[in-house]
Amino acid sequence: MSRLSVDNKHVFSELDDPERQDLIRRIVEQDPSLCEIPRGNFFFLWFANIEMLRKHASPRDDSDITSLNLLLRLPAPDIAGVWASTKTGPQSKPASRATQGTASASASVRSRSGSPSKGKIPVRQRSPLRKEIISPPLVPLPTSVPNTVAGPSRPVAVVSVLDTASCKSASLQRDSDMCVVTKMGQPTLQSAHILPSKLNRGEIKSEMWSTLKMFFGPEQVAALKSEILGNDNRVNAEYVSNFITLSVQVHQWWDRAMIAFRPVWMNEDKTVMDLAFHWLPLCDQTQKRSEDVSIFAHPYPTQRQGWFEGPSDRHRLWELENKQLVCSGFIFSITTTSAEKRPLPSWELMSLKWNLSRIAAMQGAAEEEDSDIDSDGDSVAVTSGSRSPVKEERTSKEYTPFRSPTRSRSISPVKEGRTSKENTPFRSPTRSRSISPVKEGRTSKENTPFRSPARSQSISPSKLRDLVLEDTEFSGFVE
Repeated sequence: MSRLSVDNKHVFSELDDPERQDLIRRIVEQDPSLCEIPRGNFFFLWFANIEMLRKHASPRDDSDITSLNLLLRLPAPDIAGVWASTKTGPQSKPASRATQGTASASASVRSRSGSPSKGKIPVRQRSPLRKEIISPPLVPLPTSVPNTVAGPSRPVAVVSVLDTASCKSASLQRDSDMCVVTKMGQPTLQSAHILPSKLNRGEIKSEMWSTLKMFFGPEQVAALKSEILGNDNRVNAEYVSNFITLSVQVHQWWDRAMIAFRPVWMNEDKTVMDLAFHWLPLCDQTQKRSEDVSIFAHPYPTQRQGWFEGPSDRHRLWELENKQLVCSGFIFSITTTSAEKRPLPSWELMSLKWNLSRIAAMQGAAEEEDSDIDSDGDSVAVTSGSRSPVKEERTSKEYTPFRSPTRSRSISPVKEGRTSKENTPFRSPTRSRSISPVKEGRTSKENTPFRSPARSQSISPSKLRDLVLEDTEFSGFVE
């Protein structure tokens, strides 16, 4: 395979492939009910391995047809969302049951905005779909992995499971202390996991392997298993080939399936790898993963070639070495001087992540899932914060005072009995305090001076009446 200067494929190339179109048409002819399938399954089918599509288009018996049809009709667990690092998975470090109980108790008394709560605040639970993909670790961590992690493409260096810092250091040295995409240096660099760290030491369920095998083939799944699973059948995400050096911004966008990297070439010595950068669409929360879509309709008819400079004017990347804009199809290289000590990123993992990142970006959201994002361990997770039900109850529209441009305090429900709507003071643009019930008796409506935004002397009642609108009840205030 010759090297490319610009990628000759885009994020929707499979949808333009005549052979792939013909194979999917033959699959639908076997069962016309597959003309419409859930949106998430649509992308799994179109991005599937071409060999698997050939097999499904010419099934050996009815059992092969039944298996595929059942898989396509029902919304599958969000494998792409978890593996593309945009959804929550199990923590990389196992916690004792006592620790887990403490963490649960702590989480139950925090609001969505992250502030501690004084009362009982209902907390939305994680979607059960996420638990279907991987079992959380409940056993102690081993101190090391087998001497070799057999991969079909190249040998993998022996690295301790717990020695994450050594893996990051080796990958950073391999990548010459700069982001492989933008060539940006410290202090903005992060060692990003390809297989997300939240899967580390988890046990992947058989249903997920079956789904991957159905679309990407048994050979790719076997190669993937041999690379990431230890003797205890649990995931090992801490080895040099699972790391790639990225700037903070590139890492954040890759974690959220806003960009994707397609492996396009690697030399025989496994010392040079070329990858193609591609922009992905911004997630549209109005699109649902379980909604049925036509199997022959393009999901983005106005963007059939994908997104070139970015999905919006506010999403751009700049490559510093050649001083150019990073566009879809941009080829960047990763090199190493030692394929054993500092191996290149895993070809198998990069290929799988390329497909799953595209699926995660385009499949839509699940109805029962919240909008929390669990980013990779080296990233800063950004969650969407909405006012909790209890906070909404405390600050209702009826007894919320006028808020000035500067900081002011709202009236709590406890003080509602003392400060009714009729005698709630008007707040000036500067910070002020309301009149306490004791002072209310001393300050009547007729002789209460009006204070301007700046400190001033009191005025006579006659002038005050000229300033107040007709038939408007007014109670004075003091600074």
